Amino acid sequence: MDNHALDGLFPPRKLWLKFRPRKRDRRQDSMALNLQALKKAISILRVKQPTLPWAIKLSETISRIRRRVLEDASFSFGTIIVRGIEKDKKLKTFRPLAEFGLEDKIIDCLTARYFRERFDNLFGDCALAFRCASPGQPVPTIHTALAEIHRFRLKYSNRSLFVAEADISAFYDSVSHKMARHAITSLESELSAKIGEADIAPRAKQIFEAFLNAYSFFNSVKKGAEVEIKRRNQQNSFPWPEQMLRELHGKEDLTSIGVPQGAALSCFVANAVLHSADQSVLNLKKRRKRPLLYQRYCDDMVVVSTDRAACRAGFEAYLNRLHEIKLPVHPPKTIAVYDPQFWNGKSKAVYQWAEAPVGVPWIQFVGYQIRFDGLVRIRPKSLKKHFRKIVEMTNFVLKAIRPGKKSRGHVPKISAKVRKRKRQIVYRLAQRLCCLGVGRRFVGQPLPTTAEEIMPMCWTRGFRGLKGMPAVKTALKELDRHRERQLRRLKRNLAKHVDREPEAEGWLGKKKPLEYLGRPFSYFGQLK
Repeated sequence: MDNHALDGLFPPRKLWLKFRPRKRDRRQDSMALNLQALKKAISILRVKQPTLPWAIKLSETISRIRRRVLEDASFSFGTIIVRGIEKDKKLKTFRPLAEFGLEDKIIDCLTARYFRERFDNLFGDCALAFRCASPGQPVPTIHTALAEIHRFRLKYSNRSLFVAEADISAFYDSVSHKMARHAITSLESELSAKIGEADIAPRAKQIFEAFLNAYSFFNSVKKGAEVEIKRRNQQNSFPWPEQMLRELHGKEDLTSIGVPQGAALSCFVANAVLHSADQSVLNLKKRRKRPLLYQRYCDDMVVVSTDRAACRAGFEAYLNRLHEIKLPVHPPKTIAVYDPQFWNGKSKAVYQWAEAPVGVPWIQFVGYQIRFDGLVRIRPKSLKKHFRKIVEMTNFVLKAIRPGKKSRGHVPKISAKVRKRKRQIVYRLAQRLCCLGVGRRFVGQPLPTTAEEIMPMCWTRGFRGLKGMPAVKTALKELDRHRERQLRRLKRNLAKHVDREPEAEGWLGKKKPLEYLGRPFSYFGQLK
C-alpha cells in the first residue's frame, strides 16, 4: 500500500493528539492508544466540522468503498503490486510481497475478518495462527504451542517420546485456487451441519472469488515481479517448487496457483485449506487412543507421541492429506544420528526425542527450540537476525553523521550539518535500541513478573513464551553486551567530533542520560 494513500484522510496530529488519555498505564500499547485517540477525534470532529477538507475526503472514500462492496453489480480488485523482499542474500532469492491499494486493502481485511468470525469455531485448538479471541480465552499463538509441548513432556516424563515435523514448500505460492474454493465450500457445509444454516453472504463469496482471480504466482510473479528483479541481477529469483507442483497437478494448468503473501484473506486461506489436514490427524488420534500432541502454526506442524507407531501414523495422515489437496512438502529427512546436519532439514521423519546418542535432544518449532529435559532456547536464526538489526540501526546513525566516509580529502569525518552534541547522539541511539529490544520503559519501572507485563511493540515481547520457563539465557546476556558494544562503537566515531556549542551545565535539563540503565532495560531482565 502506498505510504501516501492516507494523506489528507485524517485530522492533523495536533488535533487528534488532544484526545489521548492524560493518564495511562505505561504497559499499554502506544499504537493502540493512538488509534483509540484518532478514532475518537474523527467521530467528534466530523460532526462538528464536516466541511473540513480531510472530513470531506474521508466521507468520499468511505462512500466509494461501500458502493464497490454493496451496490456495484460486480466486484474486482485493482492491480496488485508485487515487491521482492530479500530472503537469502547468498542465494539471491526473494520473497514476493503483495501490496494492495488502500481501498482494496480495507476490503481485503474486512472480508477476511468476516470469514474468520464465521468459521473460527470449526478450527481445532491445534491451529494456532490467525485465530479469533474466544470468550474468556486468550488468542492462540506460537507461545501456546511451546506451553503445550512443555506440558505434554511433563505429563509423560517417565516414557519415551517420539517427534515428527513437516513444513510445506512455499505454502502461499503453492495453494491451488481450486482447492481454496473447495475449502470454503467444505467449511460452509460443515458449519451448516453444526448450526443448521451457515448463511454466508453471497457478496463475501464474490469478493473471495475476485481475490483469487486477481493473483497467481505464475502471472503476477514469474511473468511480472521476477522480470523486474532480474534486470538488477540475472541471478535474482523467486524460488517456486514448480517441478513438485507439476507432479501433483499432472496436466493441469499452473496459472491458477498461489495467493498473495501479505493479504489478510491469504491468512484465512491457510487455515481453511489445512483444516482437512488437521482433521485427518485428530481423527486418527481418536481412533488410535494413544497419547498424541499435534500442533500447527500456519504451514509448520509438529507431532509428539509416546508411541512411535502412533507418531508415524499421524505424520503420514497429515502428509497424505497434503498430497490430496496438492500441496508440496519439503522431503522428510530421516534422522539416524544427531549431528549438525539435523538443523538443515525443514521436514523430519519420526525420531526419538531423547539425549544423544539414543535420540535427538531438540525439537524446533517456529521460533523456539525445546530440549528433551524441558530447557528452551530461541532459535539461532532469530537471534542472528536481531543482532543484525542492532548493527543496522547503529550504521544508520553513523551514515547520517558521516556521509562522506567513503570519499577522501574533501568531506570531513563528521558532517558539518550535525547539530546535536555527542552525548545527545549517543543518548538517542541508546533510547532507540532500548525501545527496539525491551520497549518504551521508564526509569524506576519494575521488572515484569508475567509474560503479559512485557512491553508491547518490542523484540522480547515476541519471545514472551520464555518467561517462567527453564530457558537458556546466555544469548539474552550476549544481546545486552552487543547493544553496549554498538554504543561504544558510536562513541569511538564521535571521539574527535567537536560540539558546535560547549555543553552547558544541565544541557538536557534535569533529565541527564544514564550511563547504565540497569536490568529493567536489559533483554535478560525481561525474560529471566
